[in-house]
This record gives sequence, C-alpha cells and structure tokens, in this order.
Amino acid sequence: MKTTKFQNQLKRKDYFFNLFTFLFFTGSGFAQTFIPLPYSSDTYPYYYAASIFDLLVDKDNNGPSSGLKGVEGFRWWHDNDQSTEYMGMSLTWSAYNKANLWVKGDIYSQGNLTVASTNPNGQHDNFKVLVDDYKTQLISYGDENGLNISSDLGNKVYIGDSNDTVLFPGENIGIGIDSPQFKVHANGTIASDYNGIQVKLANNKTKTDGWIGTGSNHGLFIGTNGTGSNMYLDTSDNVYIGGVQPSEINTSKRSSYDLFVHKGILTEDYGIGPKATWADYVFNDTYKLKTLKEIDEFISVNKHLPNIPSQKSISENGYNLHEMNVRLLEKIEELMLYTINQQKELDKIKEDYQGLKNSIRNLEIKRH
Repeated sequence: MKTTKFQNQLKRKDYFFNLFTFLFFTGSGFAQTFIPLPYSSDTYPYYYAASIFDLLVDKDNNGPSSGLKGVEGFRWWHDNDQSTEYMGMSLTWSAYNKANLWVKGDIYSQGNLTVASTNPNGQHDNFKVLVDDYKTQLISYGDENGLNISSDLGNKVYIGDSNDTVLFPGENIGIGIDSPQFKVHANGTIASDYNGIQVKLANNKTKTDGWIGTGSNHGLFIGTNGTGSNMYLDTSDNVYIGGVQPSEINTSKRSSYDLFVHKGILTEDYGIGPKATWADYVFNDTYKLKTLKEIDEFISVNKHLPNIPSQKSISENGYNLHEMNVRLLEKIEELMLYTINQQKELDKIKEDYQGLKNSIRNLEIKRH
C-alpha cells in the first residue's frame, strides 16, 4: 500500500474524497474495490473480506456475512494483518464495548488531548492531557468530585515507580476520606513497613483511643535531632527514658519494673499506690526488739544496721523505694520503742532518786 502518498494527498485543503460503491462479500472469497484519489492517476486497491482487508466501509450497516460479524462504519487493517496493528471507527461494535474509535497500537497527538462529558446541560467535566516542553499534566475541569483515577475491577493503581519521586503539592491529601482537613488525612491505619519492621499510627484494639506502636515484634524509639533516643519501648512493655538501654539494666530488675529513667526524676510530688506491707509490725507484742548491745555488736561486724542493705548491695542492685521506706520506718519505730523504754527507765530512776532524797531528809529531821 502506498501509505506515504495517500497521507500527502489527505493534507490538501481543496480535495474531495469520492468513495465508490464497492462489491459485497460473497462465498468464501472476497471482492475488490478501487478508491481513486483526487489529482492522481493512481488507484489503490482495497479488499472487502471476512478475515483479511485493508479498508472496509460498511455503508449498509450489515457487516460481513461471516467471519468478523457486526462490523460497522469504517475500518482499516495495516499490512493485511489483523493480529498486529489496526484502527477503526464504529457506531456500535459490541466487541469493543461499543467504542466509537478503537486503535490497536500507539496514538500520537501533537497537541493537547481533551475528553469531554456527553452531558449537554450546564457546566460539565472536561479531562485534558497537556504536554509542553517542561511537564505533562492531567487536568480535570470538573466540579467538587474532582479527578478520579481508579480500576473498574478493583485492581492495583500505581503512580510512579521505584525510580520516581512522587510529589503532592495540593493543600490537603485525603486517604480513604473525601474531605481532608489536614496535610495528610487518612481514614484508617497509617503504617511504615521497612526491612520487616512495621510502625503504625492507628487506633487501639477496642477503637476507643489513639495508638502509636509497632505491628511487628520490634521495640519503638521516640527521639529528636534525627538520631536521639529520648524514649524506648521494648517488647516486654518496659519504658526507658533518657537514653538508657535495656542491656544496662539487670535482667531481674527489668522483669520487676516497668519504667527506667536515666539521671532521675525532678517533680514537686509523687505518689505510691496502696501496698499491703508497712512497718507497724514493730509495735506487735510478738516483735522481738534487739537490745542496743545486740545492735552495737551487729554494727561492729557488718558496718550497717540490721535489715538495711549495705553500700555494696545498693551499688550493685539498687533498691526498691517502697521497701526501703518500710525498712527506714522500721528503724524509726524501733528508735521510738528504745526511747520509750529508756524514758521508762529514766522515770524509774527519777522516782527512786526522789524516794532516796525523802529518806535522807527524814533522817536529818530525826537527828535534830
């Protein structure tokens, strides 16, 4: 087919295209029709056949009697090969979802491509593909429903690939929500999944509170300045504040406590929850109070009070604040008992002394 010359002829403004009536397909063969071009002595043969043809003008809307049935309008096959490249314009071709224009292969448009709504009344949507020397734009001149990119079958929709940087310069971005109120507004869980570590911003399991954490079996760091670790949450529900690492804490302590703070806590007040243990057992009649002599002997050997941890123990294991409060209160109450007993002894001595003074006075009176 002389395609180049055919295209050159079409570019002329003053041409007319006379299409002769061509023969209908009969039997298993095909009929041949000649379409003359203006200002040319050449004629181009075109074939009307059920399976192989270059040009088909189905003027009577009957289509071929066999083979590709239902062909209507205009149809052209390139190189007589239906399996590679073809173009067609049709009124009602059910095989292509009643498309008016169908093309197998690439479409090249030197200029903008616009697709308009068929609604003739009022403002209606237009979709444009704009290409210039700087960028390519997909623009919807529509209403508040905007531009929708989706898959009719519910399949994946990709924007860019691993080589692209995808930008969203719009005011707000909605994910699963029609009216976003923030820069990124999602209806559902937001997750970061990298190298098997999954971090989630979501609701808790009962959907009653917010939740930030890991969906995988990994701890969570919360920090500042890019690499700082102000807080760390491990998978055993322990919390570490101030950069302290789990490896720095004794294993037994990690199983006994939930919060570990480096350098300490500054606060105006704090409370300790209800505990069953307290030091009032010192006042029980069954409590055996050591004598001061026994205390003295114990201190001479151990260099600390009974039932009070030593400096070595504190430096290695630390101490429990409530337990230490109980032991310190124990010592205070013991001191109170020692003081009461000493006061009783002192009162007895004073009483004996006063009796002795009275006896001496009576003797002196009798002597005179």
